Amino acid sequence: MRNLCKIVQDLLPNYVEKTTFEETDEFIEEHLAHCEECTKIYNDMKLNLEVPTENIDEGVDYMKKFNKEVKYLKLWQKILIVIMIIIGILSGIIIYRYSTFTKLHQLESENMKIANIYFSEEKNGTLIETWKKDNIMKMKIKKSPEEELYFWRDLNNKETYMIFENEKKYTEVEENFPLAEYPTVNSTRNRTSTIEKIKAAIDINLTLKTIKYDNKDCYYIEAPIEEANFNRELIFEKKTGFLLFDSGLEVKSDKSWEHEEVKITYKLDVVTDEDIAKPDLTQYSNNLSISSIENNN
Repeated sequence: MRNLCKIVQDLLPNYVEKTTFEETDEFIEEHLAHCEECTKIYNDMKLNLEVPTENIDEGVDYMKKFNKEVKYLKLWQKILIVIMIIIGILSGIIIYRYSTFTKLHQLESENMKIANIYFSEEKNGTLIETWKKDNIMKMKIKKSPEEELYFWRDLNNKETYMIFENEKKYTEVEENFPLAEYPTVNSTRNRTSTIEKIKAAIDINLTLKTIKYDNKDCYYIEAPIEEANFNRELIFEKKTGFLLFDSGLEVKSDKSWEHEEVKITYKLDVVTDEDIAKPDLTQYSNNLSISSIENNN
């Protein structure tokens, strides 16, 4: 009997944890029914292994809360990653746009140093051709076969003449008389100051992209002119920064807007001395005044 108690007591831990076979359970339960000592040991084991229900519930609640916090943490991590990606993309776009405007401004400054260039502009049916070599420039404005206007300027000798070919008349104009010497414009979107370029870079209404135009790699800029209810389009060649197209507007004297679409072509190092030769003014009469010129325009 004593040896049987030792066997049962060895099996009790497994029996309490319910890891014994069914036959073993029957053997232990039959013994416990007749042995007070083993029954006492079994009851003590069973009591020590019992865990209060409230502790179990608290543990379950804690795990649920912990898992919920982990879930929210992962969600916020994903949201933060998305926000960082968006900020990175927007920052990249702004930096790209700012650097593009800076590049165009730098190229425009460099273009002012070009010594030999020919360019033509088509503007509302008017053809404007310009020949420039060193410090001498000739410009021809042709509105129709019956209306041709020439400018000839020598910056060295500070001479500028305006010639009406059809009327065979000319006049000398002031040195600071404005002439478009390069196929570029100081548009409101080709900003010069750092602040203005930053404003243009972050302007969500402004479009900047690369396109092919006249078989050239170009920058395309589109920006709304709110007061005119019009979107202005500009196309600059990437390599030179030359303006090749402008759908721009001009303010008329009555403060209304006039649409002046401009297409520009250019050639470098093609202008000869003959192209910019000083006109023979003896063929023309010098009886024009600035007031009469303004009235003609």
